[in-house]
Amino acid sequence: MRALGVIAEWNPFHDGHRYLLETVKQLSPDTPIVAVMSGNFVQRGDPALISKWERAKSALNYGADLVFELPLWYATQPADYFARGGVNALASLGVDGLFFGVESFPFNDYVTMANWEGKHPEIIQRKMRQFLLNNPNLSATERYFKALKQAQNEVPCLASLNLDFQMKSNNLLGYIYCREIATWNLPIEPLPIARLGAQHRETANSNEVEFLSGSQIRTSILGGKQDHVGKMPLELIQAVDDLPCAGTWQIFYPLLRYRLLTASLEELSLIYQVDEGIEHLLKQAAKKASTMEEWLDICRSRNWSEGRLKRTALMILLNIKNNRIKELMDYQHPQPLLLLGMTAKGQKYLRQLKKAETEDSWQIISRVNQECERKWPEWLIADRIYRHIVYQDEHDENFSHQPIIIK
Repeated sequence: MRALGVIAEWNPFHDGHRYLLETVKQLSPDTPIVAVMSGNFVQRGDPALISKWERAKSALNYGADLVFELPLWYATQPADYFARGGVNALASLGVDGLFFGVESFPFNDYVTMANWEGKHPEIIQRKMRQFLLNNPNLSATERYFKALKQAQNEVPCLASLNLDFQMKSNNLLGYIYCREIATWNLPIEPLPIARLGAQHRETANSNEVEFLSGSQIRTSILGGKQDHVGKMPLELIQAVDDLPCAGTWQIFYPLLRYRLLTASLEELSLIYQVDEGIEHLLKQAAKKASTMEEWLDICRSRNWSEGRLKRTALMILLNIKNNRIKELMDYQHPQPLLLLGMTAKGQKYLRQLKKAETEDSWQIISRVNQECERKWPEWLIADRIYRHIVYQDEHDENFSHQPIIIK
């Protein structure tokens, strides 16, 4: 059976996400939609506004048929590793079409460039190293865009492509999905869909656009405004309102500060993503900054963006070391795919998938047990911390949950 897939954060799930799912349903109404979603911590290194279970329930109510959790060590990575984990997880779930929203449509030129880069990664890497030697002040992102542009100018079949990544984060993420599909030679067809409404970095009045971006909705919720009302499911608004406090770095910062102040520089240097000697600055900043915003302001630089800093902060908070992350991301190491929920159509597809199951490092998990804790303690520790801080109760985010079933 053919299945369509989506890689998502849904932080929180809103009407733009519902539009994307409804569009796919209209194009292929009988095809199950399989989602791989970030858990309680998301790609920019932030705590999710609300639990993965609440977000999965909304997605199932509005179009998704199966929702799985993307492992923590992929969900909280820069875009290339995030995409790599997502597309390989979907491939293991039998998905042969990946849909995603983009600002530029049609997206053919981006797919062409991504296919070329997927087959010639060494050319782009070599060009990036050259730019680093010639101008060490350039950030990694700037070097990457320059390398892509230079490759376009030098390779005849790429010269006529019209690409625009500046201030268009969905274009870039969609491009990276396509590149990773090509790199890993996965049997997945990219299915870009034109994105409507405000973009992530724009400011817009909620009355002026049909859909607000996720960042605008989070800003509205956390700022005590009403812009998000009518732009996301009412039941999810109520669920967020019922939280003791929504998930933000502001409420997690005291834990991070404690870790930075008590850990030695040597201990910090062993943490994943702590490199370039940044541990000195991170520790000094914790001595001065009483809030996460102040800490970020002190540490931010051309090479250390806010997203990179927050991802690094999360690794420090969870005490995940370099050698451990290499082990977790090794495809010889088993990868968990926690089933968060399903519809009747999704349940039928899952039964067929299990009958045809082949040897694969990705393991579907319906119920978390002690073996999960033995294999992947970092994942379950992260969720316990999240539950304790955001929900302020003693319920376990995993052991006490069965998959959500929507009839």
